[in-house]
Amino acid sequence: MNLSAPTLSHSCHFRIAIGRRLRGARAALGFSQQEMATKLGIARQTLAGYENGHCEPLSSLLALLCEDFGLNPSWLLIGDNNTPMFVPGTETATFRRAAS
Repeated sequence: MNLSAPTLSHSCHFRIAIGRRLRGARAALGFSQQEMATKLGIARQTLAGYENGHCEPLSSLLALLCEDFGLNPSWLLIGDNNTPMFVPGTETATFRRAAS
């Protein structure tokens, strides 16, 4: 059994995949990069780096996204197409934006 550490290509692929899902979630919520970055307490350039796959977001930021915006952690981390983007039973993306 080979338990070697993930390769750079795995890390790069993960960053790009997470970035695409972050961008998709932001778009579904109706936020610009600046609006989302402000709500998360980070610079717009930092969010752009995450969305473009240049850097990996901190787990605490991913947890905040799931908690505050109702994102499904399985969808965000794994990207399973059979998993909904938002946790079932949470308000719609439109309501979330209006309430913010």
